[in-house]
Amino acid sequence: MELLGLMLFLHVNLGALIRMTQGSTPFGISLKTFKGFTAPWFLLRFSALRMVFLSLVIYNSLIVSYHFHRDVLVPYFSFYCIMISWIQPFVKGRFLRAFQIITVSTMLSIGIVFEVHELCPNIIWCIYLMYVSAWYKWCLPI
Repeated sequence: MELLGLMLFLHVNLGALIRMTQGSTPFGISLKTFKGFTAPWFLLRFSALRMVFLSLVIYNSLIVSYHFHRDVLVPYFSFYCIMISWIQPFVKGRFLRAFQIITVSTMLSIGIVFEVHELCPNIIWCIYLMYVSAWYKWCLPI
């Protein structure tokens, strides 16, 4: 059970570190860019997205704490850092860059699932974020 606490601690600290290196506040996400945009038909409210992400982090922490060895930890936390770095370009309206980042994250999550099958929800999450990024880039009404 100590490893679960360690994994949660690592998720929070790495997420905050990545957000601070991008020049933004670690836990505050401003959604001013999206006020005038229409939403995709399959977009959850952003508060619901935060809850789904939180539950995914808790689930991943549990799974990674059971598979606690270097062959899983290094690729998983690389994937996690890339996934967190998606937030900044997305909320700033640079949707092509966000799409590129989440595409790399999706490819990495697919590779991780070959090692640990229980991390399959990460692929679904990344594909959903790829859909949202692509919709805001190419399907917004002009």
